[in-house]
Amino acid sequence: HVLYQKHAYSVPHTLVGNTVTIEASGSVVSIYHQNQLVTQHAKSAKDGGFSTQKEHMPDSHVKQRFSAERLLHWAENIGVGTRGVVQWHIHSRQHPEQAIKSCLAILNLTKQHGAARLEAACQKALLLERPHRSVVMNLLKHHQESVPSTAVEQDEQPVTHHNIRGQHYYQ
Repeated sequence: HVLYQKHAYSVPHTLVGNTVTIEASGSVVSIYHQNQLVTQHAKSAKDGGFSTQKEHMPDSHVKQRFSAERLLHWAENIGVGTRGVVQWHIHSRQHPEQAIKSCLAILNLTKQHGAARLEAACQKALLLERPHRSVVMNLLKHHQESVPSTAVEQDEQPVTHHNIRGQHYYQ
């Protein structure tokens, strides 16, 4: 991929390490190698996004599409929370291949922290609606995976005492 205005556009894998020239119009990004047009993409304003054409990927990446299933199976063996986080990563990318490194990083956390802690961290990340790799890693690093989240504890009634103004005060 080449980066243009904070968005990554794919180029044929045979050009890895080569210098390319990028030209953009209002709606199209054109990529040239040695003054020859190699690809065009619809221009995207999504920062941090990827525009990937399948034919630009090496065969090994195209074949990895099946490894997403293996990652999900591995995650399911750890627990439903871990599977949920891995599934979120796979489905949040335009191409599942782009999620493989993140998923492997998450699943390999069992080596350092154990399956039970990873599962607890993944469940909490899902509960917080932040199933990002960095969130799971931080929960484990700071031993926060088993600490109840404040969002869960919202069932408590508000505190009432003489220092709290009620609705009558504002009328």
